[in-house]
Amino acid sequence: MALETKGFPVTKLTKNVAMVSGDSPSILSQLFKLEELTPTKMMVETLAKYDKYIA
Repeated sequence: MALETKGFPVTKLTKNVAMVSGDSPSILSQLFKLEELTPTKMMVETLAKYDKYIA
């Protein structure tokens, strides 16, 4: 019997929640690597590897 999803119990405005789309080793490693999980810190950490291409 398949589970039926009728919605999500949280929204983007819910505090202390990270909504992640998809599943991959790189997403999980980012989640576990950060001490304080905020959308901004996660974005900066993810994009940091591309710094060498800028400038």
